[in-house]
Amino acid sequence: MKKDIDSMKNLDPEGENFRQTSESRKLGEQSQSESFRSKESLFIGRTSPMIQGESSQREKPSQLKINVREYQDRDQDFMDQLRQEHLLASAPQSRLTDLSKDEIVARMENWYSEKIQLLQDVPVCRTYIATNQDDQPLGYAIVVAEAKDDFRSERQGFLCDLAVEEKSWGKGVAQALIKACEDYIKRMGHQFMMLNVSAFNDRAIEFYEKLGYVDEWRMMGKRLD
Repeated sequence: MKKDIDSMKNLDPEGENFRQTSESRKLGEQSQSESFRSKESLFIGRTSPMIQGESSQREKPSQLKINVREYQDRDQDFMDQLRQEHLLASAPQSRLTDLSKDEIVARMENWYSEKIQLLQDVPVCRTYIATNQDDQPLGYAIVVAEAKDDFRSERQGFLCDLAVEEKSWGKGVAQALIKACEDYIKRMGHQFMMLNVSAFNDRAIEFYEKLGYVDEWRMMGKRLD
């Protein structure tokens, strides 16, 4: 896995250093020659917590005027806080039932931090921030291009994480972030994007299905007594 990540660090598809900083980065238009294996990737991705827990009885919220831009350094505190608020939704419940909520959050934070550290130097990784008209952040998405398709010669994208603050649920924020990620993957010359979602988050699964995503693999587990 480390070898795959190191090979991606040498890619420079748009002619500049893609370590995420506050400077705007010009998006690339060309495909890459290096890749990592998505099934072996540690980028498991949450992609679901922003959708969990909203009542189906709630009145449909009005749509926001949403802008999507690339990550800037000043967004990090918002991302960290939002991630903390939703870590429980990503936890593998069958494995962590014997732990307290605080213990589960701590373990999920360690797991998640390791994945983000791997992403930081990957040049084909993008973090998008959804904001309102006053540039206040509402949610974020992290996507990486150049994942290897194990069954076809084409490369693909992988949605690593997506989260939206609760007060903005149902207002089109997640859809705007997904569109930004899909547009990036298409600009990179790919035609497919994968994601993982918690099997316990029915609302998230329904959301992605409405966007056209379908089951391809299902991970199963069992606690052995």
